[in-house]
Amino acid sequence: MNKEAQSPLVLDHASVLDVIKGELIPDRRVTLEQGRIARIESAHTPITDTEAKHVIDLDGKTLMPGLCDAHVHVTAWTADLAEVGRTSPNYTAIRAAGLMEAMLMRGFTTVRDEGGADYGLAQAVAAGPPVVALALGGLRQ
Repeated sequence: MNKEAQSPLVLDHASVLDVIKGELIPDRRVTLEQGRIARIESAHTPITDTEAKHVIDLDGKTLMPGLCDAHVHVTAWTADLAEVGRTSPNYTAIRAAGLMEAMLMRGFTTVRDEGGADYGLAQAVAAGPPVVALALGGLRQ
């Protein structure tokens, strides 16, 4: 991994939703290191030289944990489920990727498919939330 990819990402001037306390805390700085939250502090805390390379000013926008939808059908690109069954699985997979990307853009970071998606689709997703596929005999991820 190159040094640029290891640099922290700073999300400045965010309103952070504390789901434990049930509070929206304004004017926070959230520092991400290697894709994980490293610190949440006042936006008025001085930024280090390393952090200053990658700062995004959120201008009061809200940061919150990702949502989980426990009942989706990512392969149902049409309400005519018989049509889905007559269509190429490759076409359905491409359509499912678009549906999952749209779910991610709405804030869903994990979804559980109630039928249609399988373990292979869950593994193949490049964009979109992780899929937990409901399979006969139990859940597989």
